[in-house]
Amino acid sequence: MGAGRALLAWLERAGVAAGCQTIELDSAVTRGDAHRFYARVGLSMSAFNFSMALAAGYGRTRNERD
Repeated sequence: MGAGRALLAWLERAGVAAGCQTIELDSAVTRGDAHRFYARVGLSMSAFNFSMALAAGYGRTRNERD
């Protein structure tokens, strides 16, 4: 068993022991190999995560300026 599978197996055991119902993780969109690995071991993509850097000192939001 490789390190990734061993880590996920440990997380699963720890989660079950703690009464958790899900394992969730974030992965950068550029990590294609990781995404394929997660799919192979049974994880499914359940959401998209959006982010936006905030520029200090503008007084108006980016969407208000555009």
